[in-house]
Amino acid sequence: MSDNGSFGLSVTPIHLGNEAGGKSAAILIPDFGFDGPSFVAYVGKHRTPGAPGRLIMVETTPTDCPVWEPRTEADQIVIHLGRKG
Repeated sequence: MSDNGSFGLSVTPIHLGNEAGGKSAAILIPDFGFDGPSFVAYVGKHRTPGAPGRLIMVETTPTDCPVWEPRTEADQIVIHLGRKG
């Protein structure tokens, strides 16, 4: 995170969740690994039957992705940035 409080979602994702009392909160997830174990840990910590996981991040894929693997257990929003997909 920079001195002015800004950060890049490609380095530090955020979780959109609720604090005690029902207030919305954006929670920084520092040291996120952008790999399978990191996603499993995120789900274990932030997702419950009454509180969905809402992970906001930017990920770079080194190759074209001809097929997107949708997740049926949750809603997804995918924004394609950059090259033609």
